[in-house]
Amino acid sequence: MLVDGAGATKLTKDGNVLLHEMQIQHPTAIMIARTATAQEDETVRAGGGGGDSAGGNAGRRRVGSARR
Repeated sequence: MLVDGAGATKLTKDGNVLLHEMQIQHPTAIMIARTATAQEDETVRAGGGGGDSAGGNAGRRRVGSARR
């Protein structure tokens, strides 16, 4: 849950949305957030789904379906 300066709240379980919306002050935390969002953006662009990890096949192998 995020609360802005005007008191409006935003509820989400998507970490990428949270990192984009937060106003992070600490320099190291900013670098970590930028890295995480860049990784998420690249995963989504590559067709891996993203968001709350509810979809996509990035990094998954098909097991037992190889032709012989």
